[in-house]
Amino acid sequence: MQVCAQPIQVVSKHYTMKDGLPDGGVTSVIQDRNGFIWLGTYSGLCRFDGYSFINYRNDPNSSISLRNNHITDICEDEFGRLWISHAQGLDLFDPQTEKFLMRWPTRADEHEE
Repeated sequence: MQVCAQPIQVVSKHYTMKDGLPDGGVTSVIQDRNGFIWLGTYSGLCRFDGYSFINYRNDPNSSISLRNNHITDICEDEFGRLWISHAQGLDLFDPQTEKFLMRWPTRADEHEE
């Protein structure tokens, strides 16, 4: 039996803020079920499709934006939603609608202490 293998060519590129990253400090990375790469940074959440970046940041005037830009972790659930852990708690993001749906702790929880 003769076995031949083709050499594997690994292509990598170094992306920076000039390419669209919101920050040079990436804190977490996942690839979702649709193939998008999601990056948590010190300056928000970022989606990469292999060509360009879309950034999601806190907007203090919006109730459907990311609550805190310092992302610590990202996890995808069985429904394809992203759970975003950050300095103020946890946000739930729906990539289909591009809206942050829920926040923990809620504002009511924050005032109970």
